[in-house]
Formats: sequence, structure tokens, C-alpha cells
Amino acid sequence: MLRRIPVYVLLFAVYPSLALLSENIREVEASVVLRPAAASILLVTAAYLAFRLILRDTCRAALAATLFTVLFFSYGHVYQALEPHAVLGVSIGRHRYLLPIYLCLFCAGLWWLTRRLKSSGSITQALNVASIAALAMPVLSIGAFQLSLTRSTQAAIDLTSSVQALSRTPETPLPDVYYIILDTYSRQDIIERWYGYDNEPFLDDLRHMGFVVAECSRSNYGATQTSLASSLNLAYLPEIAGRLSKPELGKDDYSSLIKQSTVRSSLSRLGYRTVAFETGFEWTRVTDADYYLGPGRDALDLQRLGEYEALFVKTTAILALTDARQKYLNPYADLVNYPYQDHIERQLLILDQLPEVASIPEPTFTFAHVLIPHPPHVFAPDGSIEPDPGFYRGRLGGGISDEYSRIGYVHEVQFVNRRVLGIVETILAESTTPPIIVIQGDTGVYRSGDDSGLLSILNAYYLPDGGGEAIYPSITPVNTFRVIFDLYFGTSYGLLPDLSYAGEDPIPETSAACLPGPDQDAQP
Repeated sequence: MLRRIPVYVLLFAVYPSLALLSENIREVEASVVLRPAAASILLVTAAYLAFRLILRDTCRAALAATLFTVLFFSYGHVYQALEPHAVLGVSIGRHRYLLPIYLCLFCAGLWWLTRRLKSSGSITQALNVASIAALAMPVLSIGAFQLSLTRSTQAAIDLTSSVQALSRTPETPLPDVYYIILDTYSRQDIIERWYGYDNEPFLDDLRHMGFVVAECSRSNYGATQTSLASSLNLAYLPEIAGRLSKPELGKDDYSSLIKQSTVRSSLSRLGYRTVAFETGFEWTRVTDADYYLGPGRDALDLQRLGEYEALFVKTTAILALTDARQKYLNPYADLVNYPYQDHIERQLLILDQLPEVASIPEPTFTFAHVLIPHPPHVFAPDGSIEPDPGFYRGRLGGGISDEYSRIGYVHEVQFVNRRVLGIVETILAESTTPPIIVIQGDTGVYRSGDDSGLLSILNAYYLPDGGGEAIYPSITPVNTFRVIFDLYFGTSYGLLPDLSYAGEDPIPETSAACLPGPDQDAQP
């Protein structure tokens, strides 16, 4: 079979989508590869049949289709690699230069196949073996990730088996617990200093509702995965690694520690139901929650592309067409250049559904990771979608300039402020038992050359029955559920030192406005 049948045509067609998936497997679910892979197979099959009809030779048609595959699926990669560079003052990463080069390569390849190649049969076996070897690399990478994730998940589950058990007074109803993460929502002083926006009115509104705002709070770590793995497991990462008998934690460990956290496990054993939402990021997709909510999408809906699909399209020669934005291609160019419809729907669904959790009869633990005001900055203050692409066409979905990034961040802060106040008002009105609500940034914002805002976060607590008195200005997320569990569920965790890490060493607080917390004897 390897000697006669050119299976390499289809294997090389599947390779680009699987290779891209293997590079992003920690950020997306594996099923996102299905539509790009299917589209690639259909395209290459059509090319093969066309060449078979023209050349009337199976082997040469297979070679021509493979040449087309290599050039078509490599174009975007080459373009993006060349775009920042110039030769003799001329930027060669331009479609007007690269397209003719690719067309010449394709024509030269076809000429060689039809005019110079004497025997194509001997090449089939070699290309079959090469395609299998090429495909094995992303498949093994994806498989290794899944195996590592399975092991990490079991380790996280084992970790929760030895934590302090929560207790309750039989006649006292259990309060719903809400852990609302607003991604990259920074502290008031940073927002005012960097963005020129006074966020104090929003904080005052929270205070009037009964919240306590920790004005000097910082995250313990500078990335979402590490920050949430720490806060949801009531410990610093070195301690968690020690309990897992690992020298250090890896990315797969963080994902599992978030999904199978000490907080979730402890509350579940007490009878809580877990509520979680589709986030679009694999490490906060708690798909086995009792209530898992996300916008559905028809796999056959060809009028929409997800973020991964748009990224895949940009690695192909279609990039030249979408960049050209010819009149008849405008709707399809928008699918690629504005691939944030899924993101918008996910955020709106979370904000719309959060108030409904209060109607669930059982006690609930709600984990809501809202990617606002994290880029892409697509929301205007009133909740409409920003019509100016400058807000989200920059690197990693950011603004195309510092000014766009600044305005976009403020707009999303204004939008999410309004929605959060409405959500909290509804939750408090609809809850039969006063709930516990934590509204917290996972990290702050980073600005090149100044990392003082990276660890400075919004951190607000609604703790009924006087629980807010336990909150002090510099409390950090690692102590969030230590305080909550000790106050309401009969544990004796106590407080850890409030430390923040951007590397291996803790970073001291430099703001004169920040006050020390209570005596903390425990060590991380």
C-alpha cells in the first residue's frame, strides 16, 4: 500500500491543522480542529481530482496536489515571518512580492512534474513514510498533553482529599458562594495613574451594597493560571508542588488545579453544586461542573469562524485575499480579521446568566472567569461593539497603539462595571440566604518597562453577618478562601503572608497608601 497508493496527499492535508492545534492545545479544546481539518481535506481532494483530470496520471496528480498543499498552507507562516524584516530598505513581507514568488514556485514545480520527472512511482513510498512521520509529531504532542493532563487531574483530586473538611450548623442554610474573576481588572490607583480614569465611583457603589474593597490588594502571581491555581487551593505554588511531590508545577498542573480545586472539592462535599461557564480557554473550562453554561454553535455554521479557525486561515494563502479586502470578499474578510463573535457571546452569556444562579434551589459555588477588560477590547461603555477595528487589530487582539489600548481598556472597565452592579443587585435581591460574593482581578495590567500594575488588582468582598471586618486593605487572593472557610465553614486555616511574585522572589509593596495586614505567622 505504501508503495502504490499516495495516501500522503490526505496526510499532508491534515498536518497543518493538527500542527497548529498542537501548538495551542493548552488554550483550546481539541474539537476546534475538526472544521479546519475537514476543510483542508476537501480542498486538497478537489485539487487532486482536478490535477488527475488534467494530467491523467495518478502519481503526478498526487505530487501536484501536494505541491499545492505545501505552498497554500505555508504562505501565511512565511508572510508573517518576513513581514517585520527588510532587505536593502525594502520590506519583502508584502503580498505584492510574496504572491508572485509563490506563483513562480508553483509553476516551476508543475513544469518539473510534467516535463522533467521521469518516474513518479518510486516517490510515492518515500512521501507516504514522510507524511506519516510528519503527522506523528503533532499527534504525539497532543497525546502527551492529554496523558499529562490526566495525570495532573488525578494528582489535583488526590490533593483535595487531605484538606480540612468544611462543617455546617444543621439549622443554618448554606450561603451561595460566587467567585467572579474579571480578567486583568486592575486596582483603582493604577487605573487612574495609567489610564486617567477615576474608578472610585464604582467602588463606592460596591461599598454602598455592603462590599468591602481591599484598596491595596495585589495578586500573588502575574499570570491567570498561577494566580487562580494558588487562590483556589489556598496555598502558594511551592507548597502545592511539595504536596504533589513535584519539584515544580507545570502548565498542565495549573489547569487541573483550577478545575479540580480545593475550594470546589471542599464545597462539593458539603453539598454544594458547582456552576461554571465556557471561557474559551482550556485551563478555566470546568466542563464537569454540575451546571456548565456556554453558547452553542452549529458546527455547520459557515458564516462564523472561531478564534482558532481564524488563526488557521491566516496561516494559509487566503491571508492574501482577506488582506486585499476586495469588495466581493468583504464579508469573508471580516470573518478572519474580526474573529471575536464567539468571545462576545461567551462574555455576554456569563454576564446574563450570573444573576440566574440565585434561583437554583441547592447551595451553589459559582466560578465565573470573565475575560473583561482583557483584550480584545470589543465592548463600548454601553455594551455595544466597538466599530473601530483599531481597538482589537493589534498584537494578541490588543489596540493598534497605546492610545487605542488605553481607551479600549477604560471602555471595557466602564461596561463591566455597569453590568457587575446590576448582577450583584439581582443576586442580593433574589437570594433567600445572604450570599458570599468575591469580585477579583486575577492579575492587573502590564505596561512595557513598568510592571507595578501587573500585580495590582481589584479585590472586593461581600461577606454577610459582619464577615467584612476580617478583610484588610492588603489581603491577597491566597487568603480569600482561608478567610471565608474559617468564618463560615468551621475551618482553622488562618492567614498566610501576603506575598506577590513576578519571578522566584517576592516583590515588596511600594505604594505608601497600602497598609500591612494582620500578624501572619504561617510561611508559604
